[in-house]
Amino acid sequence: MLGGEFTIGFGMLVWGVVLASLLLIQRSQATLGVGLVLAYFLNLGLIHLPGAYLYLDPQYALYDRNWVLLGFQQSTIAIAAFGIGAGGTIGLVRQARHSSARDEVADSRAKFNPWLHRFYLLFGLISYFVITPLARNVPTLTAVVAGLDQMLLVGICLGLWNAWQSRNWFALFFWIFTLGLLPAMTILSQGFIGYGTVALLTGLTFLASFFRPRWLVLTVGLIFIFVGLSAFVTYFRDRTEIRKIVWGGESVEERVGQVVDTFSHFEWFDPTNARHANYLDQRLNQNWLVGAAIQRLDDGKSDYKAGATIVDAAISLIPRALWSDKPVRAGSGNLVSDATGIAFDRTTSVGVGQVLEFYINFGTLGVVVGALLWGIALALLDIFASFYLASGPVRQFTLLFLVGLALNQPGGSLVDVAATAGAAIITALVVNDVLVPFFVSIFEEERPAQIEPLADPLLNDPDNTFGSFPQYPA
Repeated sequence: MLGGEFTIGFGMLVWGVVLASLLLIQRSQATLGVGLVLAYFLNLGLIHLPGAYLYLDPQYALYDRNWVLLGFQQSTIAIAAFGIGAGGTIGLVRQARHSSARDEVADSRAKFNPWLHRFYLLFGLISYFVITPLARNVPTLTAVVAGLDQMLLVGICLGLWNAWQSRNWFALFFWIFTLGLLPAMTILSQGFIGYGTVALLTGLTFLASFFRPRWLVLTVGLIFIFVGLSAFVTYFRDRTEIRKIVWGGESVEERVGQVVDTFSHFEWFDPTNARHANYLDQRLNQNWLVGAAIQRLDDGKSDYKAGATIVDAAISLIPRALWSDKPVRAGSGNLVSDATGIAFDRTTSVGVGQVLEFYINFGTLGVVVGALLWGIALALLDIFASFYLASGPVRQFTLLFLVGLALNQPGGSLVDVAATAGAAIITALVVNDVLVPFFVSIFEEERPAQIEPLADPLLNDPDNTFGSFPQYPA
């Protein structure tokens, strides 16, 4: 379909069909995995759908409408290919051993040390607030530490899982509240809401993968979208003041004071409010950047990368400690400016995203193949992480989930994804095989058969009020 024939309404219909198909396919497996596939769909949609929605109004035009249309067409192609890859993989694995194994272990309860997810949480906090600032300028260590920070989200997710399995509603709400603090944490520490929002969405899709009833998940999800957009426009209104305080190195009290003041004047999202619409268009519309790059390529003002950024992603896996003058650095660098011909303010973080990066390498074919492979990879990680969470060692779950989190960066560059995935593998090995046995001493070589889970002082159900539920083993 040519850019002139493609419509935003048709594109949104395709997005809706892909989402419905993925949910129906996963529902037929009696599981939504651990939410990695759904998280990618939502995170990719976050940077493409709101901006496209605004241009349903023929009178609205902050950016070149043709650019938005061209970009949204490519993101629609990408999500369709992603859906085929992920959905097809889930369907094929349906007959495989690991797909059915989850049902076989559904009635078993393995030994679980309740301090595991607390250790992950504590370690993630220490990494984020202590280790990361100290390692910021150390080659190689910076990338590894990025993986260590993700242990915070892993700890929260395992806390959610254990609370649900124990049907301890107080603990479940506690972990949901903790998850909701992640955007506030990234605002206070970095001045950005995006990183925390991606983590929040990923944690919520993890929770949605096992929470029942599903109608409640859907209802709360729709409410969350509206509240989330409201929180975004409120933050965006005052982000200059917030960043001035955060980047100026002001005290924690001043940072908290500014954030509290911002959200004490909360604005409910109003799509008819021109200011709100512009906020969304400026930060939640990757389409115009993709469209600008397409137009620039069509006009002959730039050349296709022909796989150059994919090679850079492979090079990023080599530690800088071994290659000090390695020509690749994390982040999107000048890639977006080079592709679009647009100069950006140095204080603005502009990620290239997979749709744009796939296109500037091989055009629409690159988008189709890249998104298809991305869907297959995330579906496999989702399926096997789900299996190990319910039936196997947490070592394997942690490794697969961390790699899945690395791939869940739809707005990041391939270099970022590759470096983070490599760091995730190192993190899983270091934390689970060195730190956990040393500090917690919980891993065992063999899983005891049919034994009671250890009592958790926060998640205890001594009367077995809610019946027997599977626990994940250490």
